[in-house]
Amino acid sequence: MKIIRNIGLSYLLVIAAIAVLMTKTLYPLHRVVAFSLFGLSWIPFMLSFRYRSARLRLYKREVRKRWRNYAPYAGVALLLAVFAYAAWVLVPVDDSPLVHMSEADLERSTKQDLVGARILHERTDALLDWIEKERFLEKQVSDLDSGDRQEIAGIWNHFLTVSLELEILKQTYKGFHHIDYVARPEQHAEAFLVTFSAFVTQYHAALRLVNMVGDNDFMATFLNESNDDLRTPSGSFAATARQLTRPDILLRLNAGSVYLRLVRKDLERDTELLSMLEGAIKNVFIGLGTHPEIFIEKPLELFERKAFSVWLPFQREVALRMSHIRGTRRPYFITEEIIGPFRGRLQPGDIMLERRSWHMTNAGIPGFWPHAALYVGTPGEMDAFFGSLPELNGASPSETIAARYPQAYEQMSKMTAEGWNYRVIEAIEPGVVLTALEKSANADYLAVLRPRVSKAAKFKAVMNAIRWLGLPYDYNFDFSTDNAFVCSEVVYKAYLDSEGLDLRPIVSSGRLLLPPNFLAKKFAEEYEKPEQQFDLVLFLDGIEKTQTVAERDAAEFSKTWSRPKWELMHE
Repeated sequence: MKIIRNIGLSYLLVIAAIAVLMTKTLYPLHRVVAFSLFGLSWIPFMLSFRYRSARLRLYKREVRKRWRNYAPYAGVALLLAVFAYAAWVLVPVDDSPLVHMSEADLERSTKQDLVGARILHERTDALLDWIEKERFLEKQVSDLDSGDRQEIAGIWNHFLTVSLELEILKQTYKGFHHIDYVARPEQHAEAFLVTFSAFVTQYHAALRLVNMVGDNDFMATFLNESNDDLRTPSGSFAATARQLTRPDILLRLNAGSVYLRLVRKDLERDTELLSMLEGAIKNVFIGLGTHPEIFIEKPLELFERKAFSVWLPFQREVALRMSHIRGTRRPYFITEEIIGPFRGRLQPGDIMLERRSWHMTNAGIPGFWPHAALYVGTPGEMDAFFGSLPELNGASPSETIAARYPQAYEQMSKMTAEGWNYRVIEAIEPGVVLTALEKSANADYLAVLRPRVSKAAKFKAVMNAIRWLGLPYDYNFDFSTDNAFVCSEVVYKAYLDSEGLDLRPIVSSGRLLLPPNFLAKKFAEEYEKPEQQFDLVLFLDGIEKTQTVAERDAAEFSKTWSRPKWELMHE
C-alpha cells in the first residue's frame, strides 16, 4: 500500500508539472516551477523503489546472468538501428528528378542553380542584417501599433518566402547521390553543393532569427499566427525554430560538413558559393556553441505548444459550459425600458463596460467589470456624428462602410427580430458580432466611457471593429494574435493607433491581455487630472437588494474597479 501511495504521489506531481507548462501558470517562472515539481516527483518514486530494493537483491544475480547472455545481441541491434536511421536520413529512397535528366540538362540546370543558391544566400544574409539592424524582433508586441504589426508580418512573410525558395533548391538536389561520383565527380559534387548550401543557408538563417527573437515570447506568438492576406501559415515560427534541434537535421548538418571536405577538390567552378558555404558552416557551429541552451529551450517550447494544443479544446469546452452557469434565474436589472431613455447620450466610438452578476465566468476574469463592448451606432447615427471627415474624401461614413464592408453594412441597415437596431460590436461566443444596444446592455451594471480622442480616431476605431466582424472568439485570451478576439481586445485594438489614448495590456499566465476592469481602474487613476483620457457618459449601478438600478456619477464609478467580484460580498 505504501508503494502504491508513493507512486501515485509521484504521478500527481508529474501531472501538475505538465499542467503548469500547458497553462503557463506563474509565468515567467512556469518552467522553474514545472521542473521543481518534476524533481520532487522523484522523491516518492525513489522511496517506493527503496522498499522494493531488498526483494530485487534476491534476483540480482539471475538478472545479471541473463543480461550477459543477451548483451552482445542488444549491442548489435542498437548499432543496426543507428545505421538504418542514418541511412534513411542521409540517403533518401524516393525518386529524384536528377535521375531523369540528360547529362547536358543536368549540367545546364546545376550551373544555373549554383548561381541561384549564391543569390539566395546573399538575399537571406541581407534581409537578416536589416532585421537585426532595425531590431524589429526585439520590439515588445504590447508597444506595436497596427502599422508596426503589418510591417513585421510582411517582413516575416518575406523571410518565409526566401526560406521556401531555398527549400525548393534543397529538395530538387537532395538526390545528388544518384549521380555516380566515380564516373561524374564534378556533377555529383556540384549537385551536392547546391542542396547543402541551400540547407546550411536555411539553417543559419533560422538560427540567427531565433536568436534575435530570444526570450520575446509574445513576438514568437505573433509570428506563429496565420495571416490570410499574406498566406502565412499558422505555427510558422515554431516550425522554423524546430529545425534547429531536430535529430535528422542535425545529422544532415554534421554529415554534410564532413562530406564537403571529401568532395571539395571537385568543386572548382563556383568558389564564391563554396566560400560562402564554409563561412556559414563556421558561423552555425559558433552560434550553436554560443547558445547551447537552444537544445533545451526549443524542444521544451515544442512540448509546451503541443501540450497546449491538447489543452485548448478542454479550456474552450470549460469556458463554454461555464458561460451557461448562473447562480440565479432572476432577469437582469437593465431592461429595454431602462436603457431606452439613455440611448441619446451614446456616440459612435464609446466604450461600454458591463457586468452580469452570478455568472460563473466572472470567476475567471480579473476585477469587477468582466465585459467590454464598442458602441458604433447605426449608419444614420454615424453620418450625423462624423459628418464629412476629410479622411473620407467627400464620402459619408455609411457610404464608406457600404463600399468596404457590404455584408456588415447590410446587417447594420436591418433590425433584429425584436425590432431593435444594430448598434454595438462585441466579442462573445462564438466571435465578433454586431448586436443591439438593448441586448448588449441587458446586464446588471453598465458604464459608458468616452475616449478623449478626435472624431477621425473614433471613426477609425469603428472601421477597425467592423473589419473584424465574423472572426472567432479567442479562447486562449491572448492579445498577441489578431485572428481571434476577446471582448476587451476589440476595444484595445480598435483604438490601438489613436493619439491621446494609451491602453497598456498586462502579462498574465504568459499572455498579453487587458481585462475590462483595467479600463475602470484607468479612469479612476486619471479622474480630474490633466492626463484624464476618458469621460464618463453613463453609469447604471445595480442594487442587488432591491433588484433595481440607479444612475451614479463619475466619483461613484471611480470606486467600482476595486469592488469585490462576488455578489455576496456587496453591501
